[in-house]
Amino acid sequence: MHWCFNREQRNLRSKETLVDELLIMRDLSAEQRMLFQSEMSRGRKDPTVALLLCLFLGGLGAHHFYMGNVGVGVLYLLFFWTFIPVIISFVELFLITQRVQNYNNRLAVEVWNKIKIFSNQASCPPSTGAVGRLFCSSCGAPMQTPASFCSSCGKAAVSV
Repeated sequence: MHWCFNREQRNLRSKETLVDELLIMRDLSAEQRMLFQSEMSRGRKDPTVALLLCLFLGGLGAHHFYMGNVGVGVLYLLFFWTFIPVIISFVELFLITQRVQNYNNRLAVEVWNKIKIFSNQASCPPSTGAVGRLFCSSCGAPMQTPASFCSSCGKAAVSV
């Protein structure tokens, strides 16, 4: 389960996301970095907020509305009286932080691609040279270097 039980684990997760964003930004100019950071701050989701929404309002689907899954949120609202969404949200409570991290990684790759497209450069995500990972251009999940397909979405890896 990917639920953070203490402050050190939460800090480690936020550092991992920060490192991923820093690795993506390393090839950008100062102007592009400012644009990247402004776009990320506008779209980034907070794992703590998602966790609290899932814990207290999960039966109503508030965490799905927060993550942008309006259809699933409406489905939770329609069936909240059956308590089935409450049971499902209890299970999602243990998975929500990883989903938020994947969302933020995917957003970072999308923003990076938009910046590179607008600046007339190659639109494939950067490799992380020092760690030996790639980011999937489709879902934004980190990938190991010898992998030829993304383990999250199944798309072919982009060689950099």
